[in-house]
Amino acid sequence: MVEAKPEGWGWMIPTLGNPRWVRENHEKLRAAFPETWTHASNLNLLKMGYQFKLLNLDWRSEEQLSQIFAACEKMTLIQRDGVLIRRNHHFVCP
Repeated sequence: MVEAKPEGWGWMIPTLGNPRWVRENHEKLRAAFPETWTHASNLNLLKMGYQFKLLNLDWRSEEQLSQIFAACEKMTLIQRDGVLIRRNHHFVCP
């Protein structure tokens, strides 16, 4: 799980910072990301952001949306290679 940092990550504690929430929602969260390597500029951020909202990831700024991406990468839900992103097909839920 992602450790909350005092400088603005605390809003994710009930969701991405909660191991139970991650276990219950990791498949839906992974499904928001593309299956194949996709350039960041080709991501449908509006659709992805809406899917995050449906999972109670109540982001309210571009910074918070980018924190979701960073948290998912740190948990290995997604893979990133420079500006290419895809869901991690080998993710093991904790």
